[in-house]
Amino acid sequence: MIRFVHGSVFLFCSVSMLALQERTRTDDDVLMRLSLKPSTTYRYSISSTLEQDVDAAGGSSANAVMTDLDIAISVTDVTLGRSTLKFTSENGGLRTRARSDERMPSMDSALRVNDGKGLTATVTCDPTGRVLNFASSNDAGLAILNSMRVFDRIVMQFPKERVRPGDRWISEMTDTMPAPQGEGSIVTSIELHERFSRIVDSLGFKCWVIEGESSSMRIHGGLAVSGMNIDVSGDGVMRTKALIDSRTGLPVRSELELDNSMTLRAAGGAEDLAVPSNARMRVVIIQRPRR
Repeated sequence: MIRFVHGSVFLFCSVSMLALQERTRTDDDVLMRLSLKPSTTYRYSISSTLEQDVDAAGGSSANAVMTDLDIAISVTDVTLGRSTLKFTSENGGLRTRARSDERMPSMDSALRVNDGKGLTATVTCDPTGRVLNFASSNDAGLAILNSMRVFDRIVMQFPKERVRPGDRWISEMTDTMPAPQGEGSIVTSIELHERFSRIVDSLGFKCWVIEGESSSMRIHGGLAVSGMNIDVSGDGVMRTKALIDSRTGLPVRSELELDNSMTLRAAGGAEDLAVPSNARMRVVIIQRPRR
């Protein structure tokens, strides 16, 4: 037999409503957007390590490039839902390490270049992070910033609709990197499957955790070096994780790991003359405290 006690029913209903409200607050859907104010500046420290192995002419070489860069991002304009951000490298440089042949350690070499200051690029995007306009004053600087995937890991692509933890979406990225030597360019196209993992507190602020892994990655292009035309082709896998400040839509921390394989071949050349290479890259982007 069930007996109803009015006070108990009221208490039970009140507790149930509180539990429902708490669950709703925890699982509430999120509209991810860039929300920036003009005349504000954000600063980031970026570090990357790129290791590459190349097999050619019966020998092998191993190269590593370590890059450290500090970047300031100034919000120069916010108009009609568009945000314009100016990326400026404040300082930094790169270290290279090369081994021409594993059988000849005497061929090892190392180089430090402090050329990371003054690189600039301007990006205009909509609130979902879709790039509307992109401009750079320096192709060499653009190549450095692009190779570290600075732009798409700071201005990320958000889904158009509201999402809950566990929801997924696809971000498509295509970038063109000028040849480091000679003429030509290399185009990388990536289809990144991203997942809204959870919401966490970071220093008292609500942050979105977004993880991703590419379902496809295609590399192609053509280079002209010392009078020789070279075709470039390849593929790879990219994995990402980002902690996004819900107040701004900019990352507090963003990490990337990339593995790719490329083949360089003289245009129209035979298959057995192709030069294969494998590369591994890790990038960590951390927002520095605002001054």
